[in-house]
Amino acid sequence: MNCMICNAAEFRIHEAREMMLGVKAAFIYRECMGCSCLRLMNIPEDMSPFYPNDAYYSFSTGFRQASGWKQALRQAILGIGGRGHIIRRSYPLVNQIIEQTGARCFSRILDVGCGSGSLVRRLRELGFKRATGLDPFAVNDPPYVRRCNLNEIDGEWDVVMFHHSFEHMEEPAETLRAVRRFLAPDGRLLIRMPVVNWAWKEYGTNWVALDAPRHIWLHTENSFRMLAAKNGFKVQQVIYDSSELQFSGSELYRRGIPLHSVDRAIYFSSLEIEKFRKNADELNARGLGDAAAFTLLSSSKGS
Repeated sequence: MNCMICNAAEFRIHEAREMMLGVKAAFIYRECMGCSCLRLMNIPEDMSPFYPNDAYYSFSTGFRQASGWKQALRQAILGIGGRGHIIRRSYPLVNQIIEQTGARCFSRILDVGCGSGSLVRRLRELGFKRATGLDPFAVNDPPYVRRCNLNEIDGEWDVVMFHHSFEHMEEPAETLRAVRRFLAPDGRLLIRMPVVNWAWKEYGTNWVALDAPRHIWLHTENSFRMLAAKNGFKVQQVIYDSSELQFSGSELYRRGIPLHSVDRAIYFSSLEIEKFRKNADELNARGLGDAAAFTLLSSSKGS
């Protein structure tokens, strides 16, 4: 079967092991020799063992609701449009969302694959009262989260976001087409995800962001641009935002050490961690980081 992204017919096969939880089961990835995307070939019929509620980070409930007066203060600081030096310093991810999508406090925001919904609750706390999460696997009915699939979403949304959830989608083309159906005419799609880049070349199947078998598709910037164009989107902006984890996590995997419940301070000194961070910043500046944020808009809706 040819590559669904670039139609190439040549591939390289890699065997990777589940390492985050320490299961160490083997999985097969196919690397396209045309566009260099990676695709998991033996997807488990039952993925639930690989998403335990007590271990998988997106389902953690590490969120504390601010008191009423703190919420009011934060919303006053945000002001119209949510800009300002305080949000840039204190809430870098929220600031990134605002900067890349133009989100405003009245924007209809949908966070797909939101897990426990902690980001949605943070946005609500900061004044984005129309922020909503979507996760078919959400547990304990977290507030502002819809437990449904994309094809059950109705209405129009100004901002649709995938924060490291798009790579978990078995059918990325169908996912993009579904989003295009309910994205507002001037809406923005923000996809933050791992990118096949320097860390893959350096670490191979020990690359921490390969994350078998949870990550089904991993793209290069080029392969994702091709996928987007084939499904009615164009990439407006790309910001590389990888972290030191591409070094510390991958180095642990090289040693056969699972990431879950591991205190990395045991294995790396503070100087080593700081060096990893500086190296990540340098890779991001060169467009070589292992994670990026893509802003997309419909190819028939403006520029």
